[in-house]
Amino acid sequence: MKTLFEIRAEIMQQIWDHESLGEITERVKVVLDGKLVLITGQFKNYEQKRMLLDIVSGYPQMQILCDATVEMDMRESEADSRLKEIVMQALKDGQGDYHKVRLRVSEGRVFLDGMVRSSKDRKIIQDQIDQIPGVRSIFNNLTFPCESVRMSAAS
Repeated sequence: MKTLFEIRAEIMQQIWDHESLGEITERVKVVLDGKLVLITGQFKNYEQKRMLLDIVSGYPQMQILCDATVEMDMRESEADSRLKEIVMQALKDGQGDYHKVRLRVSEGRVFLDGMVRSSKDRKIIQDQIDQIPGVRSIFNNLTFPCESVRMSAAS
């Protein structure tokens, strides 16, 4: 039966030996503490995360705690670029206040950031985008001033 020290050494060696995992050491931290393997940081893709978890899972005596995220691929394809144009046109043609809205599109996912006048404008914008064919999901991070701030600014 292998000691914990030997298991830790094997896990770390497998990480170093694996071609796709060699680069994760700068972005992902793997801490072995007794029978606990703690994984934190950010993977470049899900494949790296899966490979690392496969290695560690090969040691059933080890407990795994993975609190690492996966970097989102935000490259804009031609389809995403076209979808972004359609979304922007829909916002211009709609009723919501879109002037301070920043928009990103990746793989049909629409990411909204910025400021609108009210929760109603936020909802109008989301509803407009939700009706567009090709939109897979909407990440609405639009903010608006609370009612008391709007009232004091008006007076």
